[in-house]
Amino acid sequence: MTHVDGLVLARSVFEHAVNYRSAMIYGTPRLVTDREEKLAGLHALSEHLVPGQWDYARRPNKKELAKTSLLALALTEASVKIRTGPPDDGDSPDASLPVWAGVLPLAAAWQDPEPDPVLPPGIPPPPHIAALARRRRDDRRSGAAAALG
Repeated sequence: MTHVDGLVLARSVFEHAVNYRSAMIYGTPRLVTDREEKLAGLHALSEHLVPGQWDYARRPNKKELAKTSLLALALTEASVKIRTGPPDDGDSPDASLPVWAGVLPLAAAWQDPEPDPVLPPGIPPPPHIAALARRRRDDRRSGAAAALG
């Protein structure tokens, strides 16, 4: 898995880079067949993606659980690689060029929830989902205030 945090724009195209975080897990996954372990794994995955969703939505029934495959992988060997910071050309002859250099950060954010077109009127997003969009709006406001301040 790799996550891009920003583009690193140097004074020379040769020196451009990407700030990122990357993780690799080595091993052989195994198929989870035990019902309770599968439910626990699906619960953990669901709560990692959207905290509160497991208790809000209907849980998988026996037939759905049988159709679902879940893999488990032991974390015995892993590798992490990270690149952060500004361009590396500050001590080169390019440093005197009248060219902007720096980092263009990239941030992923949840957008406003979009209801299913067939959702009956009057069913708002539950608090745990509305909170994700609210957090994005709050972050945007505090970022704008910081930029102005």
